[in-house]
Amino acid sequence: MCGRFARYQPLPAFAEAAGLTPAPVEAVAPLRYNIPPGTKAWLLALDAQGDPVFTEHPWFFPTSRGNRINVRSETAHVVPEYRGPFANHRCLVLASGFYEPEGAKTEKHRPWWYFEAGDHAPLFLGAVADSCSH
Repeated sequence: MCGRFARYQPLPAFAEAAGLTPAPVEAVAPLRYNIPPGTKAWLLALDAQGDPVFTEHPWFFPTSRGNRINVRSETAHVVPEYRGPFANHRCLVLASGFYEPEGAKTEKHRPWWYFEAGDHAPLFLGAVADSCSH
């Protein structure tokens, strides 16, 4: 995934899709159709008591090599910078769909494709965070 995604469903739709009743929704989140890395995104995470909560969090992961948005699931548990967050701060990014460019990164005008569930259901993207309590 290139890192850009959309969230056009309201938070209660994600609560319903996740089977959370009552819905852990305390905020109204404006709908966004182009969420790039470096901006804030909404997550579904567990609070200190282990209860599911929606929280807004920066859409990147700070590392010694700069901010990252992609982590390999196969190695996240062994890479030193991701090991702790993988064990303690796994969460879900709330998305309606995501964008993916076609062609090589060196191409100036690449076409972009948008992917979403066939039934337009909310998507949950697996993630790790430096902390899920921002």
